[in-house]
Amino acid sequence: MTRINEIILKLEEIFAVVLAFAMTAIIFIQVFSRSVLGDSLSWSEELGRYIFVWMTFIGASVALQRGAHLGIDALVQALPKKLQNIFALVTYIFIFLLLLVMIKEGISLVEHTGMQRSPAMRMPMSWAYLAIPVSAVLMIVHTIYKIISGVKELAAGEGGNGA
Repeated sequence: MTRINEIILKLEEIFAVVLAFAMTAIIFIQVFSRSVLGDSLSWSEELGRYIFVWMTFIGASVALQRGAHLGIDALVQALPKKLQNIFALVTYIFIFLLLLVMIKEGISLVEHTGMQRSPAMRMPMSWAYLAIPVSAVLMIVHTIYKIISGVKELAAGEGGNGA
């Protein structure tokens, strides 16, 4: 499971970097076109927005794996290590359940927007909304890894923080 999790994380990081470069290039081309050539590209702002949506959701998955989401942990840090691990485990179980809802509702959103087209590019809107269930599936993989690691640490009697 560790190896699979590492591969997925690496692919997410690469995808996020590619998206960041693509968005930067598109915005640069748009600014150049508008400022130097005096003509605006009708599709660039729209594409940049959709790329940003994908970057946000993929980035959320990377942040989940790294434990980089914001949190108020002063109370948790005051607990003994074993209770910290239990708290982390319960938290990841709740995250898992919320991600199941996110997948279900994300798929529903993709289905409902399948016939809608974006204004400038005429792209199916479902492509933009697909970021929701895709990122939720990726986050579920990371969450399962965190839960398994947390259970192993508890079983071994280690304190830890749930991976």
